Amino acid sequence: MFIYFILTGVSTGLSLVIFKSSGARWNSVSKAVFNYSNWTLIWTILFVYAIQVSTFAVFFGQFFKRGN
Repeated sequence: MFIYFILTGVSTGLSLVIFKSSGARWNSVSKAVFNYSNWTLIWTILFVYAIQVSTFAVFFGQFFKRGN
């Protein structure tokens, strides 16, 4: 479970980093993926999604038998 906290935190941090635009013009804009979102909302959505994907993979794996 601890790995989900780490991966979700890294994903949230990287999505909130503001990148400087490559153009040096006066009208160039710095952009982030989620510029106006609260970090707790992004972290919660990513954490729930990570748990859901892992649970789905485990349940889906039950449809297949192990090879002998």
